[in-house]
Amino acid sequence: MTNSPATTIFYEACELMSAQIDVLENPEPLTPEQLLEFQGRSEQIRVLCEQLDQVYRSEGEEQLSERVELLESAA
Repeated sequence: MTNSPATTIFYEACELMSAQIDVLENPEPLTPEQLLEFQGRSEQIRVLCEQLDQVYRSEGEEQLSERVELLESAA
């Protein structure tokens, strides 16, 4: 069974967020390299969330169109 685009994006974002949490749980200050990696993951998470939003909006529009068509055909 293949995953939907939304599921794939969701799990990728979750993995990145888990990595962010792991970094923040470390009591030591971040090294410059860790900070750059953290910022990079933050940007990736932002982009993935935007993609996820677009997927859900598209799916919502498709479902709305289908419902309108059903209502119109029933009338």
